[in-house]
Amino acid sequence: MKRYIFNTFIAILICFASFTSCDRNNSDKNRLVLEDCVYVTSFPEDILSGSCELVDLDINGMMSIAVQDSLLMVSTMGRGPVAHVFNIQDMSSKGAYINIGNGPSELDGSFYFGSCRCHVTDHGELMVDIPNNGKNILRWNVTQSIACNEIIAETTPTTSVRFSAYWKVLDDSSSFSRKLSPDFLRLERQVLVNNERLDIAGINELNKAEVSVNDGISFNLLSGFVAYSESERVLVDASISTNVINFIPLNGAPSKSIIIGPKAVSLNEAEKKQRIFHDIKQYFISASSDDSYCAFLYRDNSGNYSVLMFDWQGNPIRRIAIPNAATAFCFDSERHLIYTLDSSSDQLYRYCY
Repeated sequence: MKRYIFNTFIAILICFASFTSCDRNNSDKNRLVLEDCVYVTSFPEDILSGSCELVDLDINGMMSIAVQDSLLMVSTMGRGPVAHVFNIQDMSSKGAYINIGNGPSELDGSFYFGSCRCHVTDHGELMVDIPNNGKNILRWNVTQSIACNEIIAETTPTTSVRFSAYWKVLDDSSSFSRKLSPDFLRLERQVLVNNERLDIAGINELNKAEVSVNDGISFNLLSGFVAYSESERVLVDASISTNVINFIPLNGAPSKSIIIGPKAVSLNEAEKKQRIFHDIKQYFISASSDDSYCAFLYRDNSGNYSVLMFDWQGNPIRRIAIPNAATAFCFDSERHLIYTLDSSSDQLYRYCY
């Protein structure tokens, strides 16, 4: 069974620029840009998505989507079931699983596939590791659940990331989390390997960034969407409120920033926009990856949507323009299809590319 974490072939808008030392005039607290950075203003390939089809799954409250081999998986809001599985060929249902509660094989709340680890065992079974509110990891055996028509899962306790604002499972021994600082001005990122915190210069630098006010909202400007390659051991964090993607190797190699466009958006600018529009001006909206690429759903200043694709060294590959608003995406590369979800309208689209 081939492995596609969440997406499977993606795209990008911008072709390369040059490595340069970024502008250090801005305070470390006012930016999410590392010292080594690249400005990306065009992509080697620029693709328009093809024919568009609305996919009706007859479920409400859709939050996120993932494609794995012949399956489309959807997470939803509500008490449960909150995980739905469909045959990618004809969209027939393969079952609905996982309830909200305190019982065995239940979650404290709904989940996003972007925080999960999808992987296939040596026996060919599809597993999804779902972080459960810092309390434990629910390892959902999708293959056995479909075969038995009931939830087959086990939990692994953890106490290392309790009370984190964000938690992503990276592999069997590693996780990434963000924890809100006591003054509500910073998000403290950390990578844990066997419950031990790694000392990573790029993460230490990003942890200096802070917002100017403690209003219980502005700290969200420091959030981002994360992709990870188990084979490359590279973590990628795309900022929600700025046009910056940070590539952070876990093996000690230098980290670097990718800036979309000729100028990085500062946190001061992001805060001003939030005060004017009473909402976060969101640049990056969703992430997806496999071992050959990482990709991000991006909205530019004109409100246009596209999927930007990079290799794990941060080199731009391609951009795919998306005609409709979206909050999540995934790829079916075998069939050259891209799926986009708009959770505000519960609309799922399928495009050729």
